Amino acid sequence: MRILVVGDVNSVFVRSYCSNLKKFGAGTVSVDLFATQTPYKIDDYSVYNTIHAYPHLPFLYKWQVFRMFFRILFLLKLLRAATGRYEAIHFQYALLDLVPLQAALRRTGSRLIITVFGSDFNRLTESRKKMFTGVYGSADCVTFANEQTRDAFLAYYLIGKEQTRICRFGLEPLEEIIKIKAVTVSESRKILGFPEGRTIISIGYNLSASQQHLPVMLALQADPRMAELKEKLFFVFPLTYGSDPVYKSKLTDALKEFPFDHCTLDHFLSDPENAHLRKAVDIMIQVQVADQLSGSMQEQLFAGGLVITGSWLPYTTFRENNVYMLNVDAIDAIPGCLLNLLDHFEEEKKKCAGNPEVIYRMSSWESNIGNWLSLYHKSNS
Repeated sequence: MRILVVGDVNSVFVRSYCSNLKKFGAGTVSVDLFATQTPYKIDDYSVYNTIHAYPHLPFLYKWQVFRMFFRILFLLKLLRAATGRYEAIHFQYALLDLVPLQAALRRTGSRLIITVFGSDFNRLTESRKKMFTGVYGSADCVTFANEQTRDAFLAYYLIGKEQTRICRFGLEPLEEIIKIKAVTVSESRKILGFPEGRTIISIGYNLSASQQHLPVMLALQADPRMAELKEKLFFVFPLTYGSDPVYKSKLTDALKEFPFDHCTLDHFLSDPENAHLRKAVDIMIQVQVADQLSGSMQEQLFAGGLVITGSWLPYTTFRENNVYMLNVDAIDAIPGCLLNLLDHFEEEKKKCAGNPEVIYRMSSWESNIGNWLSLYHKSNS
């Protein structure tokens, strides 16, 4: 079975997906990738049989319209050559490129699958959403990570529910966290250069304004009660992926005024380093604007950490599975929630005891790969 995946070559989700598709496909699956983004520092491309890409020229970074034009042009060329070659063409993220490529996609004779990541639906303007009406209507299957996002999608596009499927990405980092089970928290902190004797708190998990670092920082430093704990806290800002230089400059300036000890992680983390990060952090503040099922947050929960997240995020699936985390209705409520958590830290940690087992059941590749493989063999049921 030959599949063409269209997605970000740098994405750990895309790479892990393709790797496990081939692993659990028991030698029957061949995966080619069309790279939608410029590759950077990837250790291993071997999970793909072939990588197709458009010219990643320096000036394309600055002019997004040119980058999109070249991408569409080269993807169109690939689609014309792909007729009869692939059982399925799988878009992992609903790129705007799909709109002008509808006719070409239908002519390939391949099964068309679109995986909605979340922001490619939740954060679109009304006019942009309407542009995708024909795209989704002609897709053989549209996948989602949770029922809430699917329900909102179906209410908007009015396509048949049988045309959709709930398929979750497995989390490869869970296996890395298991590998360092015998490592102490102290050792993980030493590896990452974090201080001992402090409560380690991470804010967000990438370099994106949608992570709301700035309003979270303002809320924390505006509460006088937080200042009393200054010597006991250490904040970590993981900025290991994302490429928004304007936002990074704003965040860097804001951090100069942030009155708490902190560090930023802006280099690409290896899998073991990422596992040590999850183990080293006591509390994760994850209040992004929109999401489906944050992988980074699940890794933190699996490692035994506490999580403060936004009640506006579509996490009904976690609640239904009795995953314990703390919810706030607004960013201004974070300091109060954090202070209460710190006052009852051991009690709150005990409430998290069941999280690792639930997260593994929900999000290991072993639990999820079967749903993905079935997409390529038969229609939805």
